[in-house]
Amino acid sequence: RVPASFDELTALPGVGAKVANLVLSVTFGKDAGMVVDTHVHRVARRLGWSDGNVPEKTRKDLEQFMSSEIREHVTIRLIAFGQEICRPQYPKCDSCPVAREQLCPTYARRLHGSHEPTGTFFPSLRPSPKSRKRIF
Repeated sequence: RVPASFDELTALPGVGAKVANLVLSVTFGKDAGMVVDTHVHRVARRLGWSDGNVPEKTRKDLEQFMSSEIREHVTIRLIAFGQEICRPQYPKCDSCPVAREQLCPTYARRLHGSHEPTGTFFPSLRPSPKSRKRIF
C-alpha cells in the first residue's frame, strides 16, 4: 500500500519532497506542491524566479506565484525545457522562446557581458507577476 499523505511518504527511507509530491500528484491526483527536480531548479534560477540554492527553496518560491491548477503541467513543461533548451551546459539560448521574448535575465547578462542585464531586457533580476504570466 502506498501512503497517501506527504508526511507518510517522506517518512519512508529515501523519499524526499520531490518524490512525495510527484507520487501524490500522479498517483492520487492531489496538489501537494511543485515537483522541483534538477531541471526545474536550474530553469527557475536562470529565469530569476528563485534565488534558492536548494530545490525546496525553489519550490516555495515557485508556489508563491504559480496556481495549484497549473503546477503539474508547468512542472512537466519546465523539465522538458530544461532537458532540451535550457540545458546545464551549452544552453540553446539562440533558439529559446523565452530569450527571444527578452524575458530571460541570464540571456541578457550573456548578451551584455555584465552581471546586470541592461537595455530593454530586464530592469531587475526578479520578473514581475505580469512577466511570469506572459510565459504561462
